[in-house]
Amino acid sequence: AASLPGCNSERCWQTRIGSFRFPSCVTPARGTVQGTVTDAGTFAPISGARVVLVDGGGASYETATNASGAYSRLLPPGSYTATASATGYTSSAPAPVSISNGGSTVQNFALGSGGGATPTPTRTSTPTPTRTPTPTFTPVPPSPTPTRTSTPTRTPTPTFTPPLASPTPTRTPTWTPTPGGPTATPTPTVTPTPTQTPTVTPTAGPPGAWFYTLTPCRVVDTRGPDGLLGGPSLVAGATRNFPLFEACGIPLTAKSVAVNVTVVDPTALGHLTLYPTGSDLPLASTINFRSGIVRANNAILPLGVSGQVSVFCGMPSGTTDFILDVTGWFE
Repeated sequence: AASLPGCNSERCWQTRIGSFRFPSCVTPARGTVQGTVTDAGTFAPISGARVVLVDGGGASYETATNASGAYSRLLPPGSYTATASATGYTSSAPAPVSISNGGSTVQNFALGSGGGATPTPTRTSTPTPTRTPTPTFTPVPPSPTPTRTSTPTRTPTPTFTPPLASPTPTRTPTWTPTPGGPTATPTPTVTPTPTQTPTVTPTAGPPGAWFYTLTPCRVVDTRGPDGLLGGPSLVAGATRNFPLFEACGIPLTAKSVAVNVTVVDPTALGHLTLYPTGSDLPLASTINFRSGIVRANNAILPLGVSGQVSVFCGMPSGTTDFILDVTGWFE
C-alpha cells in the first residue's frame, strides 16, 4: 500500500495487488473410454443414449451420446462394466472395459428396438379397480426413488410456483415456503429426496432462478487423451465446442453453469472467450493469459445448442491447454 503525494488522510492510501501463480499441480491418473451407440437394425447413431460404467467397488460413472451418437468419459484406471440404454431400445448386455492411465479404450454399442430400459426413472401409478384402455396415472408425494445424480437434489412439489419478487434462493437440504410462494404441500417444510420429480413445472420467475451446487468436478482437460472433453490443445484462432450435458451430473434442464476456467502452458500472450454454442462470438474475453504462468478465473456460462459451450482461442500463434471445472448449475 502507498499514500498519495501531499495527502495525510487514511482515505489517501491506495492498495495495489501484484500477479501470482499457482504451484505445480499433480495430474491425477486418468484414462478415456469412448465409442458410439447405434441402432442395430439401421446402423443410425442414437442421440442422448445413456452409457453407465461401474467399477469393481460399485461406484458408477455416467455420460450420454451427442447428436452423432458418440460419447467420451475420463475415468480413473481400472476395470469397469459398461452398459448402454436409450428410450425405445433394449438395453445392451454388460461389457467389460479396462482403463489404463493415459490410454484410450473404445467400446461401441448397437441397441435393438423393443423399448427396454429407459434412461430416467418413471413415475409411480396407482392401479385402478377396473380395466381401462390405458393405465390411470395418479401422482404421489415425492418418494426416495434412486437416481443417477452425484449429489442429492431438491424435489419441488408438483405445482410449485416460485414468487416473482422473492430473492434467488440456493438449494439447501430443506426449505420452508414463504407467503406468496409454494403452497401446494400440506406441511410447511418440504424434505428433499435423492431424485428430481419429473412433474416439476415452474410457471413464474426468470430462467436460472434456482442454483444447484456441486462438489467441484472436472469436465474438460485438453491435457488428456484426444476426445470430446479432452485433447488436443486449443490452437490459435480456432474454436472448439464442448458438450456439458450429463457431464458431472449436469441435467438436460440446466440453462447455465458456474465454472472455474484455467489456462495451462500457453506458448504466447492471448485470451480465451467462452460463450454458448450457436451464439455470436462476444467481444469480451473470459480470461487473459501470457506464456510461462498458470492463470484461472471464475465465470457463469449459459449453455448453447445441445448443452454445448464454445471456446475461442485468441492468440497470434501457438497453442494452450484448457481446463474447465464445474461448481454448480442454474435451472
